[in-house]
Amino acid sequence: MMMKKIFALLVIFLVYTTFLVAQPVRLKLSRQINVPNYNHYGVSLTADGQTIFFTSDYYLSEGNKAELKECHSKGADNWGALEEVTMLNKSGSLNQYAGHGVSPDGNTLYFSSRKMGGVGGFDIWVSTRINGQWYTPRNIGKPVNSEGMEGFPSISPDGKMLYFVRCQTMTNQKAEGCKVYQAELKGNDIWKEPVALPDNVNQGNILAPKILKDGKTLLFSSDKPGGKGSYDLYVSKKTSSGWSDPRNISILNTSSDEIFADMSFQTDAIVYSSFVENYWTVFKAKLPEEFQPEPVVLLSGKAQDGAKRPLKGFVQAMDNKTGAPISITPISYDGNFSLLLGKDKSYDIAITAGNENFYWSGTVSAENLLKSKKEAVEATVEPLAMGKFYQGNKPLFDSTSYRLLPGANLECKRIAKLIQTHPSWKIELVLFVAGVAENKPTDENAAFETMKGTVENELSKAGIPSEKYSISNGAHTAEEEENYSGWGLKIAQ
Repeated sequence: MMMKKIFALLVIFLVYTTFLVAQPVRLKLSRQINVPNYNHYGVSLTADGQTIFFTSDYYLSEGNKAELKECHSKGADNWGALEEVTMLNKSGSLNQYAGHGVSPDGNTLYFSSRKMGGVGGFDIWVSTRINGQWYTPRNIGKPVNSEGMEGFPSISPDGKMLYFVRCQTMTNQKAEGCKVYQAELKGNDIWKEPVALPDNVNQGNILAPKILKDGKTLLFSSDKPGGKGSYDLYVSKKTSSGWSDPRNISILNTSSDEIFADMSFQTDAIVYSSFVENYWTVFKAKLPEEFQPEPVVLLSGKAQDGAKRPLKGFVQAMDNKTGAPISITPISYDGNFSLLLGKDKSYDIAITAGNENFYWSGTVSAENLLKSKKEAVEATVEPLAMGKFYQGNKPLFDSTSYRLLPGANLECKRIAKLIQTHPSWKIELVLFVAGVAENKPTDENAAFETMKGTVENELSKAGIPSEKYSISNGAHTAEEEENYSGWGLKIAQ
């Protein structure tokens, strides 16, 4: 009899401890964000997780019922003082509370408002931060906005896809009859006709869709039957065959409402809001692996001109193997930039600042990526000048065959463009055999001729006549000892 009791107690203990282990520990974010007896919700994170935007009814101004706040990480779950997003909060009484989404770098903010100048009821607007100041919001117009109600915008990491909801009714604090739509960017701030996500995703009233940093994982809340509370968190993933059936993140959901979730690029922690003891509160918890987004590379850096001033230019990412364009990211006013690169590709990265300047280029690999990582770049882009030598950054040649590496044709196209945009110049390409491999080849001249022939072939494909450039052997020159990419160029004439 005693053994049966011991066995029963052991079973109860194992079931209880298994239940505890299965439940993630959810922690309230610090008091800087979660001020007691006030509401805090509507979370958006920058890619690096160092800045959080959220809605709060603490410290209100101008008669608003809630306002958008910004807060910066001080490390180890410690956050700095709240900052008000003044430009948006000036018309806060017209904004859909929590209806916002931020770009990965934190400098573009999409939000929903019924302010004057719109297309319909609640529309999607966008504001950009330049020199540390948020500029006057502008309506993104039709066809994203309609005569109806649009809200809860979320921009994809590459800026090419906007996710949002269209609702039957919407107020500052409530939205009903909402379905998720996606709109693709045509270019020059013009969007294609929005398309509703399939019916397997659009079940129940959908709120706060958030596309994560891999561009493939969509977090949202729904009140569809079968959940734990009125609103539960769900995740759907974009695949080659469409959007997967949403999965209830049951380990996080409770009998209360869970809404407004987001994640940074390099963490398994999800940040979301839950209605607890009559107030919305921001929590953080570990997201089970089965729900986590795919790993990505966060490429961040600083670009400057020849005088070490912040560069006004762009960062372009292309598929290093196919040459297909991936994204074009403007460099911030302070010279900083960041972009997210999905797994299973090698990327050609170019930092440019107009035709009168040279450029910086390189390769970033996300192939066989098992865990998200961060890479940093410091780039100097100098003005073009006669007789000046410019060292190439991106390696062009294979260290064994001395032929062009995959993606080197993209560099040759940039050189071709430089020649085409300066028809009165003659460019001297300088090749460095010693910059290709640590061990010099037995026949340096043969290696040079191989390198030269492959470059000539690519320039010929780009339509550049041979008289517009020359190719010289940089062996035993002063630049050779400092060159690790195998090439550079001079403006000879």
